[in-house]
Formats: sequence, C-alpha cells, structure tokens
Amino acid sequence: MPQLPSGKHFAINDYDFRQLISKVGGGFHVHEFMVIEKTEHLLPYVNVLYFKPVGQAVEHDYHERSGKIPDGWQPYQSGFTLGTIGAEVATWTPDDQQGFAEFLAGEFCQYFLRSRLEEVEKVRTALLQEGPAVARVQAWWWKLGIHPLQPGGNDDAA
Repeated sequence: MPQLPSGKHFAINDYDFRQLISKVGGGFHVHEFMVIEKTEHLLPYVNVLYFKPVGQAVEHDYHERSGKIPDGWQPYQSGFTLGTIGAEVATWTPDDQQGFAEFLAGEFCQYFLRSRLEEVEKVRTALLQEGPAVARVQAWWWKLGIHPLQPGGNDDAA
C-alpha cells in the first residue's frame, strides 16, 4: 500500500473506469469512452482512496500487486481522481508531493494504467465490430471524426 513520507497511506482503484466500460454499450457514453487513447485520458476514471483508522482489521479484495492494507486502517473515497487531485497535492509537503509523483511514475501505477488502456482497446474493437447498433454507429462516427460531440466533429450540425 503506498505511503507518503508524512505517513499518509493512499491507494487507487478503477471503479469509475469499470462504470464507464459497463455503460458504453448503451450509447450514452460512447463519446466519453472513445476519447481514451492514451494513459493520460484514463486519469479522470481512476479514483484516489485515503485511509482512516478503524478499531479492527477489515478484509479487502485488492489487486494482487497492491501492498497489504495496514492493520486497523480502512480505505475511503477521497473525492479525487488522478485527473483532479493536482490542487490537493499542491497543498502537501514537498516530500509528499515527490512521493506521490514517484508513485505515479512507478511500475505499479504505470502497469495499472497500461492494463486499463489495453482493456479500452479490446472493448473499442468489440464495440466497432459487434457492439449494440446505436453504440456501434456512434463509435464509427467517432473513428471517422464526425461524431457530433467530438471536438472538431460535425461543426455544421444544429
């Protein structure tokens, strides 16, 4: 479990990413999904967790590459994603800022992001080839650069 020099523990999870993946076939979130082309685009979908003390150890199911949760601590949603935590990190000590930056650049976080990007590519391929009709059409519009919600796409619409 990552720990900053100040002693604060934190973690990341992909709950928001999983939610997006589960909804993309419905057609309402195709434009959010199709824009993900590199790891930086995943940052709004990766939640940052903080930890609070609890009276007893709590069982958790986390990625096998995650460190063990310290006894007596329980994770909770910080309210930040990797895409929104910048202003919060700016209030931390320089040592904690450096520790967080090292975590982001480190093997675990980079593996985590790359594996989600690989999943995006698999889902994108499936969506384009065999997704539900409305979502498949929207995905093809995006790929062709003519989706109405795509930056620079279909500027003449309206």
